Amino acid sequence: KLQPMEGIIAVFHVAQAVTALHQAGFVHRDIKHRNVLLRGGESEGDGQRWQLADLDAAGKLGEEVWEFMGFPWSVWVPNVQIGAWPNAVPSPEQARKVKAHWSGGKDVEPLFVDPQHDAFQLGVLVYEVTCRTSLLTGRPGRQVLESLADPEPINLEYCPAMAHIPGGPELLELAKQLVRKDPKHRATVETAVTKLRRLLLARGVPGSTKQEQAHSSVRCDEVDYCYNIKVQN
Repeated sequence: KLQPMEGIIAVFHVAQAVTALHQAGFVHRDIKHRNVLLRGGESEGDGQRWQLADLDAAGKLGEEVWEFMGFPWSVWVPNVQIGAWPNAVPSPEQARKVKAHWSGGKDVEPLFVDPQHDAFQLGVLVYEVTCRTSLLTGRPGRQVLESLADPEPINLEYCPAMAHIPGGPELLELAKQLVRKDPKHRATVETAVTKLRRLLLARGVPGSTKQEQAHSSVRCDEVDYCYNIKVQN
């Protein structure tokens, strides 16, 4: 179980990984706890690495999205049965499209792969790591999707755990900016990287400066290696 500061460092590295993925022209689309893995160094003296795993749901920037949760849109018809929600939270854009299909819409607007989807899921991760709680996991699936599709803002409250986390109020504000339902008004992943770096630098966390990151042993000549982030000792 991660200590508070370790959790913030992990989220920072995930945000960096997602930025690298976007720069390569892809969107992860499935950012969640179980896809953030800690792996040992490849050689003695090499630090551990956080790896953003599972690119099965990843899509190319700008391409049309033809499925949701691994099922084509045609599956999401009125009265479809959905169990308890798993631990990946969809973006409001996805939820609105599903709801349009539920309503029997014949001319549903297409949905395209957008980096702001990752920004939303990163915001959920920031809040869950900070508060050590699940935002929507385990609730009835239809209730989750309907609440996300609703234009009402997501209410992220200050949780008791934040009192024990350096920069708790700043992290809560960042999470709120990332989970805005309108992607045009949602903070970007790049903004999250900047704000998390500033928070870590203020507390003297090694490995958070751009210079230190530039000398890490991350390889980007192969797709998977681009998203391995070195954890400085």
